[in-house]
Amino acid sequence: MDSLQSSMLGALEHDQRKQQVNDAKMRAVKQHVEYDDFEKLVAGAHLKPVKPKSAELASISKPFDFFVMPAYDATAAAAPSASAAAAAAAAAVAAAAPAAAARFAPPSTGQEFLRAWRRQCKTAADRFEYLRVIEPEELPSLFRAELDAAVFDQIVDAVRAQALAAPPLAHAGWVARLLRAIGQVNRFDLTLDLADAKALAALGEIFDALQAPPADAAAAATAEEEARPDAAAVAALRAQYKL
Repeated sequence: MDSLQSSMLGALEHDQRKQQVNDAKMRAVKQHVEYDDFEKLVAGAHLKPVKPKSAELASISKPFDFFVMPAYDATAAAAPSASAAAAAAAAAVAAAAPAAAARFAPPSTGQEFLRAWRRQCKTAADRFEYLRVIEPEELPSLFRAELDAAVFDQIVDAVRAQALAAPPLAHAGWVARLLRAIGQVNRFDLTLDLADAKALAALGEIFDALQAPPADAAAAATAEEEARPDAAAVAALRAQYKL
């Protein structure tokens, strides 16, 4: 009886480990990670996340968020204070979009972003609202491996649909910061190569709107919480996106 029980437990453990490895492989393929990251994901498929007991341990575990799933939620751990510029920008975003701040919380990892993006952001308006609670400069650290081309297409569609909805272009300064930050994400050239043609066309519309001076400069300045990008900044964005 003991031998049979031991054999059954071994078989169950083998099946569980096989399922964990298969799940890790699927996650790695979906994230388009490099081979080294793929190997780490598979090797750690059976591991469980350990909650750090201090801010120091939380900072040590941060680089391994993508290797052990689900990622550790570091919101409970103490975080370093933001710079004065980042704090001012965050305050401007919160003041301009209180409804977004109430519905969404800024993600601390790429997995948190994707989870909210897929579960809570069903429309272009929802996606734009979610993007507005994120500091654009945080995107390269959220997407350490790369930004999925399908998500990139949805981001561009949301920006085109919402930012161009009300003339003059709403949130022009923030839109420019967002596009500049996306262009700094790792392997951005690959994301751009895989992007849909409609997304590239939409980018052209956005750049044209950023380039064109508003008909009523006073109204535009009142409607926007950040300065509009100048012609040189827009030209640099076009070059960054190969348009």
